[in-house]
Amino acid sequence: MPRIPRGETVGGIYHIINRGNMRMQVFDDMDDYEYFLELLEKASKRENVKELVLFMNALDLLLF
Repeated sequence: MPRIPRGETVGGIYHIINRGNMRMQVFDDMDDYEYFLELLEKASKRENVKELVLFMNALDLLLF
């Protein structure tokens, strides 16, 4: 069951995580990995991405 959405806060800090089930890979190969970075670059023009950590089985974003 998904979580109840949290409210947005002006000036808030948001920690976004994505983990592969049972530590499975989130990205199948380097092409997927690089494509995600391209999408994130486009999105970061709208949102203030402060930190990014990418692993093959997880990702963490910190937005301000």
